[in-house]
Amino acid sequence: MFRPLLGEQHAEECLSTNQPQIDLCLTSSVDIMKKLSLLVTIALLASSVGSGCASGLNLQTGGNLDWWGEYRGSHASQYHFPVLIEGKYRDLSVRFLTAYAETEITAPGSGTVRLGHILDSKLGGAYQLLDKLPVDLMFGLDLNLPTGKTNLTQAETRLIMDPNLISINTFGEGFNVNPTVTAAKTWNDWSAALGFGYLWRGAYDFSAELNLTDYQPGAVYSVTAETRYTVSPEMVYRLFVAYSRYGKDTSRGITIFNEGDVGIFGIGGYYKKSRQWEATLLVTGVIREGVTNYDRANGTAALATENPYRDEFILDLRGRYLLDAKTVIAAPIQYKYLTGNGYTGNDPRNLGGANKVSFGVGITRALWSGLSAEVNLKGFYLHGGVYHPDTPTSTSDYTGITGNMALIGAF
Repeated sequence: MFRPLLGEQHAEECLSTNQPQIDLCLTSSVDIMKKLSLLVTIALLASSVGSGCASGLNLQTGGNLDWWGEYRGSHASQYHFPVLIEGKYRDLSVRFLTAYAETEITAPGSGTVRLGHILDSKLGGAYQLLDKLPVDLMFGLDLNLPTGKTNLTQAETRLIMDPNLISINTFGEGFNVNPTVTAAKTWNDWSAALGFGYLWRGAYDFSAELNLTDYQPGAVYSVTAETRYTVSPEMVYRLFVAYSRYGKDTSRGITIFNEGDVGIFGIGGYYKKSRQWEATLLVTGVIREGVTNYDRANGTAALATENPYRDEFILDLRGRYLLDAKTVIAAPIQYKYLTGNGYTGNDPRNLGGANKVSFGVGITRALWSGLSAEVNLKGFYLHGGVYHPDTPTSTSDYTGITGNMALIGAF
C-alpha cells in the first residue's frame, strides 16, 4: 500500500556574514542549549513511552541552516534543530516532531529583527488495514500542538518570509486536528489510491499589535488521488492530483479573510539503472484561486502574508548513486516558475513572475548497525518578484544557501 502525494497546506541555522550575527550566535548559545535540552527531554519521554510497545523505533535529529540575501542589502538567516521520533507496532504507526528555531532578518532602513523559540509540535498516527478488504485502507490522525510562538509583535511579523526564501515561515498556530482516510488498490502492474482529509484549525492570537486576536483560521477540506504504473522493476510512472478548499477566517467572530482554493497536479517517473544509480523526475503544477478580503467594522486587517493568485510550476530532478555498500550520494536539481499575482498597473500589490533555480548535493553514510548520518548542501538563485517582509512586493535578484546534517537511528 502507498499513500498519495499530499501537498503542504501552507504545501510539510545560523550563518554568520558579519560581526553582529557572529555576536548573536555567541551570546545566545547558553539560551539555545537550555531550549535544546528541553527538546531532548521531550524526545526521551516520547521514546520511553513508545519503546514499551513499538516493534520498530526510529529517532532522527540534527541541524538545518538557511541564509538568503539580495543586492539591495536585505538578508536573513534561520537555523533550526528538529527531533523526530517514529514508532511502529504491527499495523499502527506513530510519529512525533518538534524543533527549536532561530530566525533573523536585516534590511536597510528597517533594522534587524530576531526571534528564537520552540516551534509547534506535531503528533500523528496511522492505522493500516491491509489484505482484509477489496481495498487497503489507512486511517490517519495528525495533531498540531501549540508549543510555538504566537501573538507576534508587528516587528516580528517581518520574519514571516516568502516560502521561496526560507524553510520555516510559521512559528506557531493553535491546536489543529487533521483526520484522513486513504483507500488503495493494486492489480497487475497498476496501483491507485484515493484520500480524503479534513483539517480543523483552532483559534489563537496572531498579533495583538495588529489587532488580530482570537484569530480562527477556516477549516480545510482536501481530496487527493494518485495512480502508478510499473513498467518493470527498474521503471515506474506516477500521476497525481489534489484539491483543497479553505473556509473563512475570523477574528473575534468577525469574518476577515478567505484563502482561495488550491489545486495540485503532477506527473513523474522513477528509473533505476543496475544497482548503482537511480533517478526520479517530477513535474508539478500548483494553481491557486484569488483570496477574498472582507470589510471589518473594528478595523482589523487581513494577514499580509497570504499570497493571492500565485501559481507555481515545478520541475524536480533527483539522482542517487550508490558509491559503496555504506554510502549514497544524491544530487537534486529544481526549476520553479512563479506566475504574477493578478494585480496590474501601478497597484502597489502588483507582483510579476519569478524564476528560481536550486541545486545541491548530499551524502548518506551508514556508520554502524542501526545508525546513519546525512549531510546536504543546496544553493538557489531567484530572479523576479517575491513577497518581501519590508515592502508589499519586491522584484530583485536573490541568492541563498541551505545546509543540514542529520543522525538517524533505528532501534
